[in-house]
Amino acid sequence: MIELFAEALWAVRLPCTLALLVPGFVPLVGGRRHAPLAVGFYILAAALVFWLRSVGWFIEQPAGWVAFAAGFAVAVAALVMYRLPGRPSALIGGSLIGALSAWLWIPCVGTHLGRLLNRSTDEVWTSLPFFGVYVAGVCALLIVFASLPLAVPKLEPLLEHDALPRVGLGIGLALAVIVAFGFYEDIVGQLLQWSLRIQ
Repeated sequence: MIELFAEALWAVRLPCTLALLVPGFVPLVGGRRHAPLAVGFYILAAALVFWLRSVGWFIEQPAGWVAFAAGFAVAVAALVMYRLPGRPSALIGGSLIGALSAWLWIPCVGTHLGRLLNRSTDEVWTSLPFFGVYVAGVCALLIVFASLPLAVPKLEPLLEHDALPRVGLGIGLALAVIVAFGFYEDIVGQLLQWSLRIQ
């Protein structure tokens, strides 16, 4: 499990990881004082959907009207987190965006993730915690940023600064448009190609 976590941390340097990491900034800054909760549920939802996809229990990547509906849902989640900050919006927004990001994500498969994916259909339930560990490693940067105000109380006032929620809203709306109009799959595929050249 430690090797899997280390591989996930190492994968952060690859462009393909951006497809899971960048959307996480929406709950991170949109969650404001509840950023740890929002990021926590983002990671939990992403890990669950990644696991469901890997064991074959999830529907294929969205296209057409499904993609448009998914993009619309992300836009609503980002707007709710911006306009109605609080625990419910942090929980719902983080979960929804995390699930969608993992639904569309094409990970860079290293040695340990490859082994996990190969055995996931035979060891369905026992593989679930390992997917959580991997996603937590990929999103370690989000965890650090969400934890900083707890570790350094002087940073807490920054969470209420108007600029941060606007950044989160901007990323969320950009993500929504890209998903709704079918560009996200192309972007993720291109990120994967760049990653393969680096590896």
